[in-house]
Amino acid sequence: MIVTFLDDSVHHWWTLANRNNGGAQNMTWEQFKTLFLGQYFSHAHRSRIQSDFLNMKKRDDEGAIEFKQRFITLSYHMSYLVPDERTRINMFIEALGRVYVDKMTGVIYPTFLDAVSAAMAIETRRTYNARSRYFSGPSQGPSKNDASTSASRSSAAASEGMGTPRLSMLMLEQSQDG
Repeated sequence: MIVTFLDDSVHHWWTLANRNNGGAQNMTWEQFKTLFLGQYFSHAHRSRIQSDFLNMKKRDDEGAIEFKQRFITLSYHMSYLVPDERTRINMFIEALGRVYVDKMTGVIYPTFLDAVSAAMAIETRRTYNARSRYFSGPSQGPSKNDASTSASRSSAAASEGMGTPRLSMLMLEQSQDG
């Protein structure tokens, strides 16, 4: 049945492999996969993908959703390294990096999607906290004494018709020079 979906060059390979191995009727799925992978995915290629998968880490510029997609793609090709849902969840959490691992370790996630949702929640909180710090700055604004002193200088200058205190000083200096 699979043969009908093969492209020209793959179909030609299959025809030859089928003849050399005593026909499709005598071949198991595992034998077919071994032949097919041997033909189209070299050992070096599989080793590189395996290494990429085992060493993968979420990049700083990568969101949790983007990382999930990259993780799923590589884990699909390395399914023998991810035999069950629990292993998949643990590998995903480890690959997210220290900030996520610290917050997610010890929690039992029933499904992979639950772990992804938790990572997204952590990412959202981190983004919100970073944004809050960026807009509010390190301090909580000027002290009450600074505000009242500044306001009195401004109101005194405004009542004299001179504008801001800085402008008042400039005009005072110019009048003394002239």
